[in-house]
Amino acid sequence: NYLVSINDSIPVTAGLVLHLDAAQGVTAALSNTITTWADVSGNGKNFSAVGEPDWGAVLTPTGIKAVHFDGINDRLQRTASLTGFPTGNTDRTLFLVARYNSATASGGFAYGTDNLNQAFALSAKNPGGQLVLGGYGSANDLVSTTPGMGAGWLVQSGLLSAGVGTLFKDGTQIGQFAHTYNTVLSKMVLGADLGNAGFVGMDVAAVLLYNRVLSEGERADVNTYLRSKYLVDTTPPTLALPSNI
Repeated sequence: NYLVSINDSIPVTAGLVLHLDAAQGVTAALSNTITTWADVSGNGKNFSAVGEPDWGAVLTPTGIKAVHFDGINDRLQRTASLTGFPTGNTDRTLFLVARYNSATASGGFAYGTDNLNQAFALSAKNPGGQLVLGGYGSANDLVSTTPGMGAGWLVQSGLLSAGVGTLFKDGTQIGQFAHTYNTVLSKMVLGADLGNAGFVGMDVAAVLLYNRVLSEGERADVNTYLRSKYLVDTTPPTLALPSNI
């Protein structure tokens, strides 16, 4: 299990309206089947499980139990209040620490509605597997040329700033477009299409949503924090002793 150190704190909390952390807040049955994933931002936007998402069958590279979706009938969702989430075309920043494995529909993390242009999402496209900053509907999606499906663990992030959407992988910009979103608060979904058109086989370690645009320096700090906590194993290697000792 991951041990929280005294330095294990998010470097940027101003404007944080959703924080899912696989190292805390997950409630699971004895079979490791998840029942809820609690928002630890303090805003109480908790997820409930549908199907049998698993906690513990998969670990992140640093040894934290990840939330695992089999891509068949698993998802986490919330249909209760999303008060405080960015709406319309207002500024926002979103991070997702995940590994995409399979899909029967485009998906990842999304909130809003399944009406055209009424959502905001980080996902992998189906088919193709490219990383996407989505609004729901192909005309509203920024589809990169960067593979997400089968690419291993990554930090996917996106922001909306004054009507310009930008998509990043591991802190590096991979796409940008001018777009007027019309995000409407209705529900949020992880591991499936927002409109229940299909599922995504994926492993998830964290989701962070801010109701503002993070500066370049703030985004770099959050990326470094997420990668060091979940993805980069900094454990010193074990030195093998000579066989004649």
